[in-house]
Amino acid sequence: MQPAPLALFMGFGQSTLDFSLRAWTPDFDRSLVVRSDLLSRMYAALTQAGIEIPYPQTDLHLRSISEAAGATLAQARHPASGPEQPPGPA
Repeated sequence: MQPAPLALFMGFGQSTLDFSLRAWTPDFDRSLVVRSDLLSRMYAALTQAGIEIPYPQTDLHLRSISEAAGATLAQARHPASGPEQPPGPA
């Protein structure tokens, strides 16, 4: 008799809920194939349930850049308006 797969809640990560899935296979030589199949089926089930997997995002804060780089960034943000002008006096 094979043990049933077991899903364990392992804890809270940074913006994650961490689980571990334990499964048994009698054929150790196919363990990588079994693992791949499990992960593929888990992803398909999550997708079907409308659950998205978030990917880490990094914010980049520039302290100083050249005027040319600033103009390129401004143009990328507002392509139709042309080069961005510094704000005038209020």
